[in-house]
Parts: sequence; C-alpha cells; structure tokens
Amino acid sequence: MSDLTKAISIATSAHKNQVDKGGKPYIEHPLRVMKQMMSDAARIVAVLHDVIEDSDYSLDDLVTAGLGVNEH
Repeated sequence: MSDLTKAISIATSAHKNQVDKGGKPYIEHPLRVMKQMMSDAARIVAVLHDVIEDSDYSLDDLVTAGLGVNEH
C-alpha cells in the first residue's frame, strides 16, 4: 500500500461520522485540499492536515503507520 493510500485511509477513518458546517461529510474538505497539491508528499500532508487536531489519532499513530518525517 502506498503512503498516499495509507494517508487517505487514515483520514477517512479519522473523519468518519464528522460533518462540516454545511452537513456534508468532513472528509470531502481534506480530499479537496489534497487534489490541489502537486507532489505525493504534499498530498499526504494535505489529506492528514486535520487528523491530529480533529480526531483521536496522534502523531505517534501516524509514525507507527509509516507516515513519519524522513530527514534527508
């Protein structure tokens, strides 16, 4: 499974049953932001940008899933 696929799966799980102010599924927002990005790394950041703030997921959970920061 690619990192982007993992990130989308985590975001979908994290935002399950959440809705935006208009009553639409919240996951639509990070997916819209993700589609505007040019690289896979930026897409991953975009789709996950509200996960830690708006769900029970932690940074450690994302690192455990293999989505940690790689320093080069």
